[in-house]
Amino acid sequence: MEIRENVKRKLIKIAKKDETINYGEIMNEFGIPRGNPKKGIGIGDVLGEISKSEVAEGKPMLSAIVVKKDGTKKIGDGFYPLARELGLLKSEDREEEVAFLHEQQVKVWKQYKK
Repeated sequence: MEIRENVKRKLIKIAKKDETINYGEIMNEFGIPRGNPKKGIGIGDVLGEISKSEVAEGKPMLSAIVVKKDGTKKIGDGFYPLARELGLLKSEDREEEVAFLHEQQVKVWKQYKK
């Protein structure tokens, strides 16, 4: 899937600068819809597939650096369920989720500084 590879390249570029990017920027740049009108083309699907492939390669969840643009730096609704599905997060405790997100972001930044 070409869109997924292009988004992944963009995220790696952002990660190399120890930064985050918001969902809207990615959606606008790559023409990805917010919802899921067709399976596999919504922003959550694209980011989820990227993180699944990264984790399968022993890397952290690259989608951890994609945040909401409201200034809160919160993550999308699908991030924590995916982390649990992948066996990376066991708890549903909010504080543990936030700590996990921060840990994944730091790991992503370190991964791509190499």
